[in-house]
Amino acid sequence: MGYGTVGELPAFDNNAHAVFSTRRGGSAVITPRWSSRIGVNLCGVIGETGTAFLSGTAPGNNGSWCSHELHLKADGDAYETVEMLHDNLDDTPHVREAEDFVSAILD
Repeated sequence: MGYGTVGELPAFDNNAHAVFSTRRGGSAVITPRWSSRIGVNLCGVIGETGTAFLSGTAPGNNGSWCSHELHLKADGDAYETVEMLHDNLDDTPHVREAEDFVSAILD
């Protein structure tokens, strides 16, 4: 589903929502938008035994998302773990972070 929120561009879909389901019963939701007045970046996964997500701000000068926090909580953990990333526009940590995140999901 896509929709526009910019009056000057009534036919332009600047917001979208996509819901996916997997063969094994999982689901994913993607909500890209460029018209938000607040720079927010969230991506994560809710699994059978835990949850992980990254949070940060809107894209920086190099075009990559600036992720500042990694949140983790698994079954058996008394509290959520929050790791401060501080990648501040350096895309090397962002790339490693994304690779580790994908690897953790696959493995």
